Amino acid sequence: MCEALIDALTFWRWGFKNVTSSFGVNGFTDELLQTLIELKSKRVLIAYDRDEAGNTAAAKVAKLLNENGIDAFRILFPKGMDANEYALKVTPPQQSLALVIRKAEWLGNGEAPQIITVPITSSLVADQTERLELSRHPIEQNPPINNDQKIIRLM
Repeated sequence: MCEALIDALTFWRWGFKNVTSSFGVNGFTDELLQTLIELKSKRVLIAYDRDEAGNTAAAKVAKLLNENGIDAFRILFPKGMDANEYALKVTPPQQSLALVIRKAEWLGNGEAPQIITVPITSSLVADQTERLELSRHPIEQNPPINNDQKIIRLM
């Protein structure tokens, strides 16, 4: 769970699809907690900014999660950074995000359960033969357009 939507989108972009945002350090609501409980969530990794506000909010959220039987972990970015800033500064971003997930700090009592990360995109990577075959068929630069189609330039 990220502090900001851009941070959640950063995890999503790099293949970590089970992600949400609390929309700020004070955005973790009873409704979000109830949803996590109803979905039978076993653990939540808190990926708030690594600053004073993020650290304080992460501790409060972890306490609420633990009180409701949900394991809480804290993803620790370098001090002063958030998920998006971190992903922009490290190479490769996907492996670096997986590393901070695996190294998340346990915020519960007793022994911490193990975290296993597998980005969803890893199963979608084509092998060398498939990439070669796909590269032999270049995409047309100007594909034909029917009269009933409109072109909208987004950039």
